[in-house]
Amino acid sequence: MQEHEHHTESDQQQSHSNDISSFVVQVDTISTRRAQDRTTQPPLWNTKEFYFYYLVFAWCLPFMFKTAHEASSEDNPNYEKYKDLLSDGFFGYKVDNSDGQFANFRNNLPTLVLVVCIYIPLSHLFRSILVPSITALKNPQQPLYRAYFFLAFAMVYLYFMYGNSLLKIGAIATMNYAIAKTGRGARWMPIVTWVFNIGIIFLNEGYNGYNFADLHESLAWLDENKGMNGRWDVNFNFTMLRLVSFNMDYYWTFNTRQEIIL
Repeated sequence: MQEHEHHTESDQQQSHSNDISSFVVQVDTISTRRAQDRTTQPPLWNTKEFYFYYLVFAWCLPFMFKTAHEASSEDNPNYEKYKDLLSDGFFGYKVDNSDGQFANFRNNLPTLVLVVCIYIPLSHLFRSILVPSITALKNPQQPLYRAYFFLAFAMVYLYFMYGNSLLKIGAIATMNYAIAKTGRGARWMPIVTWVFNIGIIFLNEGYNGYNFADLHESLAWLDENKGMNGRWDVNFNFTMLRLVSFNMDYYWTFNTRQEIIL
């Protein structure tokens, strides 16, 4: 009887050991596959595929400029029909600025070029002076020096562009972040994320980016500084996509962990 119980206990231990070994093998297999997927592939710049892309690019890009130039040229047979819709552009050319979002980009292009010229030297200067040399094996606890620079520069740039409307952008981003941190891997989190962000898009359009005075008359002074580009809500559509992307990545992170454990 004791021998039978001993064999039964041994069989259970052996079965449990096999289960653990099987789990470890599965996890190792998943880790190996992911490591293989992340291996660096050789560059494709000198392949036949990319040579084809070069040819397409070399032909399409000049053709695009040529087509746009001919469309707004006075020699175009239809020029008289739409000349009143054209605006003055660079170097004396007429341009189509009827689309508000593209017009916003085109009109502020010199400012954007100036910002790039300021950003690149500052970024390299910050990295060379304040960021320590990074070893081959990055320490997970290493401070994110570059992230601090990105955050500081972004805040200055956004305040210059949107003025006190930066508070509105920050409030929306904070609420979206709160949804992600609260929901984590819950099934309702993606639904709430999409409903919230799509709702914000419609509210932005309906209320023209909101006014602080509508919240309380004592906040009316905040509406006086709307920055260089008062229509922050026009460009916010791109930000909304990034907010949704962050929440979905955060959600899938938790669900991927559960799949590995199971």
